[in-house]
Amino acid sequence: MRGSRLFGALLAAVWLTVAILAVRQGADYYRTPIADRAFAPQHELLKPSGLVGHGYGIAGTLMMLVGVALYSARKRISALKGAGGLGNWLQFHIFLCTLGPFLVLLHTTFKFGGIVSIAFWSMTVVVASGVFGRYLFARIPKAMDGRFRDLREVEQEIERLENAIRAAAAVPERR
Repeated sequence: MRGSRLFGALLAAVWLTVAILAVRQGADYYRTPIADRAFAPQHELLKPSGLVGHGYGIAGTLMMLVGVALYSARKRISALKGAGGLGNWLQFHIFLCTLGPFLVLLHTTFKFGGIVSIAFWSMTVVVASGVFGRYLFARIPKAMDGRFRDLREVEQEIERLENAIRAAAAVPERR
């Protein structure tokens, strides 16, 4: 468990470092009104077809493709069962599939329009649903071995805890 938390913290640190560096590099450009960006000194690098802007788009797209493919493969291919815990793979999937869309957002230079905006907003919905799903997943009661607990097990645990509290506090049993 400790290794998993350390791995998650490392991924979070890398994510934040990449995001902060990318935003710092282009902050002036991204704050420039869209009509004036063509005259900004960083335009040739950061525009969507520029070296850095295009690189953001390519890197972000590859991150999403690799993140989905690797996690899906780990879950479905039995030969990969021994290649680390599924929780770490999920963390890596989340890392790639949130940083990727962020880089795609920088690639767009926050300019949305036309048919491409449909793809962008679809991607945004997928990322948001993944974040929400991860939140729900964390809230579902699980046993020590990681499997989901059924209602009967949860009710038994509640009863056991209530009995322990009653015994410790000398509270009479409820009727």
